[in-house]
Amino acid sequence: MRTELLTPFIEISPGRTATISVEVYNTGSVIDGVTARAVGIDPAWVELPIEIISLFPDTSERIDLQLTLPRTYPAGRHTIAIEIRSTIDASDASMDRVVLDVAPAEEARLEVTPRRVVGRKKTTLRAAVENRGNRQIELGITAADTVRALQADISPPALVVGPGETSVATIKLQGRRPFFGTPATRQVIVQANGGEHALEQTTSFTQKPVVARGFLTVLILAGIVALWALIFTFVIRNLLDESNELKAVPESFAPGAVDVDGDGVIQNTAAGVEEGPGDKSEIDLASIAGTIKGALTAETTGEGVPRLTVEAYRNTREGPLLVASVASDDSGAYELAGLLPGIYRLRFSGPGFVESWYPAATGIDSAEAQDLPPVGELDLPAVVDGQLGGFEGTVIADQVEGGSPPVVTLTVREPTLDQTFETVASPDGQFFLTGLPTPGNYEITYTSAEFRSRAVIEPLGGGELKLLNTVKLSAAEGSLGGTVTDGTVALGGVTVVLTRGETVLETTTPTSGGGIGTYLFGELETPGTYVITFELEGFTTETQAVDLAPGQARTGFDAVLVGGNGQISGTARDAQGNTLDGVTVTVSGGGFVAQAATLSAGAPGTYTIADIPTPGTYTVTFSLPEFNTETRSVTLASGGPTAGVDVTMARSVGTIQGVVTVGGDPTGGLSVELSDGQTVLSTTTESDTGTYRFNNLAPGSYTVTVVPATGDPFVRLVELAAGETQTADIGL
Repeated sequence: MRTELLTPFIEISPGRTATISVEVYNTGSVIDGVTARAVGIDPAWVELPIEIISLFPDTSERIDLQLTLPRTYPAGRHTIAIEIRSTIDASDASMDRVVLDVAPAEEARLEVTPRRVVGRKKTTLRAAVENRGNRQIELGITAADTVRALQADISPPALVVGPGETSVATIKLQGRRPFFGTPATRQVIVQANGGEHALEQTTSFTQKPVVARGFLTVLILAGIVALWALIFTFVIRNLLDESNELKAVPESFAPGAVDVDGDGVIQNTAAGVEEGPGDKSEIDLASIAGTIKGALTAETTGEGVPRLTVEAYRNTREGPLLVASVASDDSGAYELAGLLPGIYRLRFSGPGFVESWYPAATGIDSAEAQDLPPVGELDLPAVVDGQLGGFEGTVIADQVEGGSPPVVTLTVREPTLDQTFETVASPDGQFFLTGLPTPGNYEITYTSAEFRSRAVIEPLGGGELKLLNTVKLSAAEGSLGGTVTDGTVALGGVTVVLTRGETVLETTTPTSGGGIGTYLFGELETPGTYVITFELEGFTTETQAVDLAPGQARTGFDAVLVGGNGQISGTARDAQGNTLDGVTVTVSGGGFVAQAATLSAGAPGTYTIADIPTPGTYTVTFSLPEFNTETRSVTLASGGPTAGVDVTMARSVGTIQGVVTVGGDPTGGLSVELSDGQTVLSTTTESDTGTYRFNNLAPGSYTVTVVPATGDPFVRLVELAAGETQTADIGL
């Protein structure tokens, strides 16, 4: 079999179909079936209208492969290979390289979720950009509402998206919401701009008022009732008590009250008066208020925890009374000021955190009581525990078509904790890991055999179950190596070319030292199919396709190049399958001519012609008297034997025979003449059988004439084809 690539270079646009054409010649002596496939691209992108094409000997047929690339196939030049293989002899195959010039295709899509949000002061949106083209794009993300009432924090502010990939930006919106009245709806326009792309999508953020209209009505009514109650209380109090708001307490209760002389007389240095032990003085309570302050830190990280509620409960005759509350600031610090002297217990609470009482109690009964003196200040730091949280998301890893999905392990670790958590993603890449102490800054490591590990750091708030962005793992680099020999001896100086898409790598096998004939390509992108070619002057040019699994280091990919002179051998037979000896076999081409004859003994009908220069294409001619001359075309790509160049020879002459009867009885001794209009041949019928026979006749029209002893001659017309035996019986 011989092939000729008709389309070595193709310009193609993604989404459109191009045709790759190969002319296939059957140089054998039997009917062959051939099929084709493309190597180096997804087989699903190639359509072969006729899967198997039948070829008669010495005929050719064109195979057209219809190639349709997806829109995400990278732009630029790529190299693929077209393999043509015989279905009769699997070892009879050829490989031709085709260069694809893929035109750029630009298409992208923006999707913002959620499309409608109802909240208070803040909300979060996700802007996903899908690259449906075949070139990497970079788009800047912006977001703004129509009335500029919101501030947008976008992370990251720009997305770099590869062909066929999707990247996500997080948009955090924040703005002052209405205090009274109806909800305010903000129309938010999200845009992704860059290059030829200007994408836009609108979403809405409805902010609830601090005080709803219905609640405001209730407050007004409650205010009216409270006003009447206040008036009533004020009137009654003024009727019953004309004293002011100052309280009568011992002067020693106030700050600066000391027994200066030791005589039991308390001198209030701050007030500038002297009072006896039993004397009373009216003091403004605000002047003796104290403060409780401190800082809240997380058990997991030791860092301050913001926005936790701190409540102070004061002992009264009726029991614990909530008298003050405050939220911790961004550093976790809190301060409760203006507290009257007394016994206090503190409560800490907030979303995502376990409720606790100072210092680490679960309820007010077990909380530690704190005595706050007049104008005192207590520093009460506390450690709080976050509720358990977790992560969920998706991890993607490339895999070989038809292979099993890779197993991806997630290892999660918080540096300040002596704990490590692990989980394994499902076959579709989904993972869900809970039971993590919070808050914390977790190191998340994605690992899988034959893939590059990837690590990220993700903060996890108190009790938060966080959805992570999709992570894609890249396969680890692979390698390909082996040895080139002539079947026995390693060959140096062999040019080895490795091709995949736009990647073309070349090396030469060493000619000296300990690595003669070896080659190695490292740092190869995987998974993928590579086309590897071995070339050495005077030897075979060998081309093969090789698949590298993710991270595969493939060694021992050896090649055998056959060089030197070649030979052709085969067998000659007639149409009945009988071997023919004495057939002259002539091999000619490129100035070379050699001749031999088929054997008559040992292996009858066989021939061998050796010492034929390679590579080259030769004509093999078979000739034998009385047979048609036959020719075959044989291509020798390299040295070595090419067996099976057989031939079936048809006779070039025919035979006319028959029986002559007289009165129904075979009669011998009668004269029979055969004429083609120019030459006359004569014979006599056999005496016992009345038969006659003329051999070695050229194809054509003949007359057979029988001359009886008495009477007129009998004439019969006979048409004779090459190799045919015609029977012409004649009755007189």
